[in-house]
Amino acid sequence: MKFNLSKFITTFIILLTFSCTKPNAGYYDDGGRDSFNIHLDEVVYLSFHENSTTGYTNCWLNENDCQSVKLINRVSHSNSENSKEIVIGGGETITMSFIGKTTGIDTIKIANCPTLRERKTCTEYNPKNTKSDIEIIVEVTK
Repeated sequence: MKFNLSKFITTFIILLTFSCTKPNAGYYDDGGRDSFNIHLDEVVYLSFHENSTTGYTNCWLNENDCQSVKLINRVSHSNSENSKEIVIGGGETITMSFIGKTTGIDTIKIANCPTLRERKTCTEYNPKNTKSDIEIIVEVTK
């Protein structure tokens, strides 16, 4: 049996790529719509573009209304070449981690809110005073 090194390396890279990805990871632009199912205690990762240097922040508008999912983490990843520097106008990718906490269906509504410009926090924006840019329906099952 002849060993094919290039085939082995290709297979290894493909397997490594899939093993390093986060489950249910999705990147959403403005106008993004999606729906999916997760199980109780399963974590889902949702990513959005954000440019905090413009004074805008991605806010979860209906956090108080959602019973089935809970935000457990929010991380910013710089899009600049030197990720240790914040580049004005460079932007970043925000990844929000949600966990399924009770069975049910919720719609996560995200909007790019002028928090710095208006000197407000995300908690001051809600579906009654702000139109959502992204809506993701999540069904949590056992």
